[in-house]
Formats: sequence, C-alpha cells, structure tokens
Amino acid sequence: MKENNQEQSIKVLQKILEFELQGVIRYTYYCVMLDKKSRESKILDFLKEQAQESLHHAQLVGDLLVKIKGYEPLQILPNYQLQNYSVVNILMASKAHEQEAIDYYNRLLEMEQGCNSYLEEFASKMVIEEGEHSQELKEMINEYKTSI
Repeated sequence: MKENNQEQSIKVLQKILEFELQGVIRYTYYCVMLDKKSRESKILDFLKEQAQESLHHAQLVGDLLVKIKGYEPLQILPNYQLQNYSVVNILMASKAHEQEAIDYYNRLLEMEQGCNSYLEEFASKMVIEEGEHSQELKEMINEYKTSI
C-alpha cells in the first residue's frame, strides 16, 4: 500500500477546483460568443449544462478540501481565447478542456490508489464522467463538421 501524502492531494484537489471554476467561466463565455444561428441550436443548451456541471464539480471538490482541511488561496486559471468562435472551434476547445480535466482526475486517482478509498472512488467516478463528456464532444464535433 502506498503512503498517502495529504499535502500533495490537497495541491491536486486545489488545481482541480481552480480548473473546474475556470470551466464555468469558459463555458459561460462560449454561450455569449455563439452567433445567432448557433444560439438557436442544441449547442447553447449543451454549453449551459457544461457550465452548470463544472460548477457542481467545483462544489464537490471544494467540499472535499474542506473535509481534509485543505485551505489554499484560490487562483483561477486564465481563460483560453479562440481566434474564431465557430461551433466547431468551441466544441474542439471544450473537448481539449474535458481531456485536461480527465488528466487532473487521473492524477488524483493514481495518487490515491490504495491510500484513501473515498478520494480514490471520487476520482474514478470523475474520470468516467469526464470521459463521457469527452466522447459526447467528439461526436458533436463530427456531427457539426459534416453539417458544414
């Protein structure tokens, strides 16, 4: 069994919290930047749902940090700007964001395997959930590319 380093876990959870909060900003901004035609499609609802889900994930991670007394100063990561806010570009940037989330949760999962079953289970669940979002985005990208 690995020895758990709570300080490292707190750092990773803090990065995840900041990343999820940045996702709220990113997805909300993408909603604003959609053109009129795209606002009338299902993409707007999808992006709003992603913003809500990022907020929910941030709240879950924040609760975990409170439980393990991981109080760190919050630093929201910079929001990535796009050259062109087409639906395909927004979806591709969103997919990259989801992949980065998977990477963060995988890092937490690897650290917690055999150490903290609660955090291990949480990270595993989040990897699966973010993976589903990534797959959904991949399908949406393909759908929008073929409809152009």
